[in-house]
Amino acid sequence: MGWNDVRVVKSVLFKNLPPVFPAYFVHSYYVKPAEDQVTAGVTDYGLDFCSALASKNIFGVQFHPEKSGEAGLQILKNFLETANSGCSC
Repeated sequence: MGWNDVRVVKSVLFKNLPPVFPAYFVHSYYVKPAEDQVTAGVTDYGLDFCSALASKNIFGVQFHPEKSGEAGLQILKNFLETANSGCSC
């Protein structure tokens, strides 16, 4: 639990964010995607793990955007803009 860095791989979810940004994590589990191309963000916690994924118009993050300060606010803004655009990303 606590703050850790997310390294952006790719995703419209991370538009206007730096390549590495801090995020607030609460859980100790993580997902291991069956397909590497859905990995949108990676975090190191003794090992690199997928901390964000994106596939078409489906997004998931391991951290809590609402607790992640300015970066989290930007992610929520990007999500709303993407959802409102009808994007199938």
